[in-house]
Amino acid sequence: MLSNIAVVGSLFAAKTVHAFTPHRDHYSNYAGGASYDTDIVEASVEIVLPKCSVGLPKYDYVTYTNNGWVGISAFTEDSGLLQTGISCYASEIDGKTTLSYSAWSEWVPNDPTYYEDSDYQAGDVLTARVVAYNESAGMSYIRNHRTGKEHRTLYTDQKVPLSMTDAEWVVESQLLVTEAGLSGQRNAGFTPWSFSNASYKKKDGSTHLMGGSEIYNCVLNGTQIFTATYEGPGCLQVNDTTPADYNPGS
Repeated sequence: MLSNIAVVGSLFAAKTVHAFTPHRDHYSNYAGGASYDTDIVEASVEIVLPKCSVGLPKYDYVTYTNNGWVGISAFTEDSGLLQTGISCYASEIDGKTTLSYSAWSEWVPNDPTYYEDSDYQAGDVLTARVVAYNESAGMSYIRNHRTGKEHRTLYTDQKVPLSMTDAEWVVESQLLVTEAGLSGQRNAGFTPWSFSNASYKKKDGSTHLMGGSEIYNCVLNGTQIFTATYEGPGCLQVNDTTPADYNPGS
């Protein structure tokens, strides 16, 4: 197995801590599943990479993206977030579509670490895992079963601690609608993101599969664009349900 290890220490300045406004069944930028508990020290999943495409509305020279990941403490306001995952990108120029993927790791609110590895393709199975050694240190792992390549990032002395009370398995939109207009990158279209063996581990050593009680869809500006379907313990699928006439604005 080939591996690559990066080490990330504390930063002198941090970005704004993530803060989400949860609804009963949806988020403005997340679709997927979550589990709530105490003393969560690990979350893992197997992800099947989708085939991405240029999203809606379609423009030349615009990069469309979305990403899938596993994390700890994403749904707790004012906490850190330890996550690892992969992003897909699609763009079209004069009728020619270019697709690519990029794996990464992040301890929010710090910037992500992107791995120098472009050997990904639709249908690849990835094992993604994050481990919290304590509230301010941990490790992320992401491995491509087809190539055998694994990337790891070690985090130490992080300024914003984890709550360790929730684990997430998510497909994320990078597009936000604000009072000033659109912010971020437009969403790529995609065949389903498939998550299996989604589980978390507690400090006492017990392991738990993701259940179906906390499943969220992505609703952007009143339109449901990503739909999550619970398929049994530890299994989840997220579909692109963007309407054909969808236009979030400019």
